[in-house]
Amino acid sequence: MAALQHSPGRRLVLYVEDDDEVARMYGLAFSDEYEVTRVRTGIDALRQLEIRDRGALPDLVVLDHQLPDITGIEVLSVIRSNHDYDHVFVVILSNHSDPDLKQAAFRLGALQWLLKATMTPQQVARRLHDALDRKGS
Repeated sequence: MAALQHSPGRRLVLYVEDDDEVARMYGLAFSDEYEVTRVRTGIDALRQLEIRDRGALPDLVVLDHQLPDITGIEVLSVIRSNHDYDHVFVVILSNHSDPDLKQAAFRLGALQWLLKATMTPQQVARRLHDALDRKGS
């Protein structure tokens, strides 16, 4: 697991995706604008946040919902329970379209829920850019 890297002027993104091929496609689209660190599990995402707690936290966490250890909703819940991470935005990027899951994510403070199957990686990257700009990050 690589540590989050930071180049001045580039936003930090922690990308949580267990599928290597999906991660490669989206990671390439994200890396044009962001410093991207990818981890494969929810626990690794939370560890990465702990490591960075005293340093540069990510501006954005992009979470798959179905991870091999815990769900994206569980990761989001832990992130939102720590006020040190209040400024970290979270977007769920998943193939799950269950309205109850989406509602739970929004109640916990997810910025967006995006469906992989309906958007190209470049469209997702544009949506992330626009959402962060609206939030003033």
